[in-house]
Amino acid sequence: MEERKKVEELGIDEYARERAMKDPAFRKELLADPKAALQRLLGEELPAELNVRVVEEDANTVYLVLPPASEGPGELSEAELAGVAGGGPVMTRSYGPRPTCWLATRCHCHVAG
Repeated sequence: MEERKKVEELGIDEYARERAMKDPAFRKELLADPKAALQRLLGEELPAELNVRVVEEDANTVYLVLPPASEGPGELSEAELAGVAGGGPVMTRSYGPRPTCWLATRCHCHVAG
């Protein structure tokens, strides 16, 4: 239960990074099969269409993560419009210092408060 609370506090992306730095077995699993590692960590299945990629940095490589191409600035998707109309949380894309998260329901950078 303690682990689940930390995931909720940090977001799955940050928690997985921190755990991989401390736990060599988890790091190895995360690199070998990231989706399975995250499913085990969360205790639930991730959508079949969701792709998860994990890369290990080195001193001679720079990674630049681009957000998905959008159709235009400021436009909301049908799902985002439905959430706003229904009073649900507004999901936004974050293009700041953290890359866009692949698991919006588990990452704090996507929920506008």
